[in-house]
Amino acid sequence: MTTTQAVYLSAAGEVSFGDEQPQAPLAVVADFAEETYVPVQLPPAGRRDRAALLARQLQQEFADTPLRLALPLHAGNPNNYSHVLVALPAARLQHWREQCAGARRLVGIWSVALAASWWLAQARCREPLALVVVRTPAGVRHVLLWHGRPVLSRLVLDDIGSDTAVDHAQELDRTLQYLRNARWLSSAENLAAFSWGEPLGLRLREAGGGRLRWLATPTLKGLPDPAEHGLAALLALLRRRRPRTQFAPADWLREHRARRVTNWVAGASALACALLAGLALQQLANAQAARAQLLSLAAEEAQVRAASERVRQRLAAAGIDLVTLQAALQAHAELPSAGQPLPALRAVSAALSEAPSLRLDELRWRAAAAAGSDAEGCAEGSERHQAEVVLRGETRDVAWRQVAADRERFEQRLRAARGVTLHAVCAPLSLQAGPLRAGGDSPRQLPFSYCLRVSEES
Repeated sequence: MTTTQAVYLSAAGEVSFGDEQPQAPLAVVADFAEETYVPVQLPPAGRRDRAALLARQLQQEFADTPLRLALPLHAGNPNNYSHVLVALPAARLQHWREQCAGARRLVGIWSVALAASWWLAQARCREPLALVVVRTPAGVRHVLLWHGRPVLSRLVLDDIGSDTAVDHAQELDRTLQYLRNARWLSSAENLAAFSWGEPLGLRLREAGGGRLRWLATPTLKGLPDPAEHGLAALLALLRRRRPRTQFAPADWLREHRARRVTNWVAGASALACALLAGLALQQLANAQAARAQLLSLAAEEAQVRAASERVRQRLAAAGIDLVTLQAALQAHAELPSAGQPLPALRAVSAALSEAPSLRLDELRWRAAAAAGSDAEGCAEGSERHQAEVVLRGETRDVAWRQVAADRERFEQRLRAARGVTLHAVCAPLSLQAGPLRAGGDSPRQLPFSYCLRVSEES
């Protein structure tokens, strides 16, 4: 990934900070003495009207340079200014641009004042009015910030050709006097100050009559300390992150913005192609999984059909039709719910052994649920029954008294059995076979019918 190359431009020429990267786009910091600041107070207006008014004001103030911008000021400043108009000299920057046109892409142009205000904004500096003294290759720049906005920037050039060195403490006094004359600073006010790029000497500490409060510089993680490295720290911040506010006009940035849009479109296209390729691969995998599942189902169906054909052949060989098999399977499924007849059969056997005059002709066992469909079924009861045992028979050819006694013992024995309920389907001894003879001792063969219900308790 190509990173941004930071370049410093001044009257002395171009200075690159960091490693040289020939193909990297350029972030330029301009440091010229001709940098101009004009604070203005605009009348109240709407958003569109204010923008048009600012554009006309910039055109009137700086008609000879396109490197201009308007910075809105925080309310409450001493002169009630609403904006400050700032401009850079166009001739030198235009000459530099023509020399590197086509070879390097321009990201933006910032001043040292904008770079200093950007550092303090990123460091969350809360000083409403602060003076920043920055050592640059061209000299020493004094920047006054009002709530993070530069309202004055003055470059003190190093006079190399003179035998007398520049007295920077005296120049700082001149800057403070100008601020008092311009009513940015009162005569009794202490001003917060930062010194970046060179050691703070005793004379600078005493400048301004002791009205400067020299503060420790707020630092940013991963970047050099401006107090020690000065301008190099500001350029390192611009390489990593840059403010939108900058001086270069739109036509100077056209190539960089076009390249950035192209990169975005290329990246979006690559991402879309990757997503489509991933979706196609997912659909292909889903289709292959569905095909494999279909083949598996087809194989299972073939196995079921083969097994069904083998069963059908075996049933045909055994002479069993499907209807009979279905009825048998249904009966087999009902067997577990039908209960076991053994308790009732034991009770019937014990009762018949004590009633020799009763002869059993038919004994039938069935599930209790089927009793409702039989016209001759047992009487309905409230018990939860599992099975029914139906008894049918007739008395032997013995005397009536013996028949009556055996029938009484038979019923008592069955009623005494646990979990067995005795019901008479019809008259226990049918008298319809013929009239009783006088005396009651005549032998009879009379039919009888009982139903035993076996409950869950048995």
